[in-house]
Amino acid sequence: MSVTSRESVTVLGVVLCAALVTAEASKLPRFVTYGNDEEVSKCEDVLSYLCGETKDDRCVSPKDFCDGVTTCSSGWDEQKCDKTLPAYSKTEKKLKASRLYWISMSLAGCAKLCNNTPDCEGFSHHSTYKRCQIHTKEGEEANLNDKWTTYERTSPAGGVARRVI
Repeated sequence: MSVTSRESVTVLGVVLCAALVTAEASKLPRFVTYGNDEEVSKCEDVLSYLCGETKDDRCVSPKDFCDGVTTCSSGWDEQKCDKTLPAYSKTEKKLKASRLYWISMSLAGCAKLCNNTPDCEGFSHHSTYKRCQIHTKEGEEANLNDKWTTYERTSPAGGVARRVI
């Protein structure tokens, strides 16, 4: 079977597009979790994100999301920090959650953490102690006191970070 120059150009174009998509994906912020020892060692925290800028990219803790201080040189940690929470609505539902929560987080930072956590269905925020708990399909039903406000996702998250496993 012979290959025409038109077919060669088409194949080359597909390969170049795939390479560009792969290169762009490597620049996205990445969730650091168990299984990637190099990134865990770099961040010194399995619950951080790599900013996704360069090979020497910086780590950012979720508690630094939407705090008014840019940690990532791209500004990713301070982008999409809408305090009106357009993708969420308050709910009285008891959503499932792990026993893990973050301290010293703003409400907008908690929403950004949920937006960038795979399978996040919502979050709860304690306004007095600035605590954040993420709700996913896994875990136990959260029994939080009345000082916590629970928000359920009402629209899909935009710009979800890649999860590195």
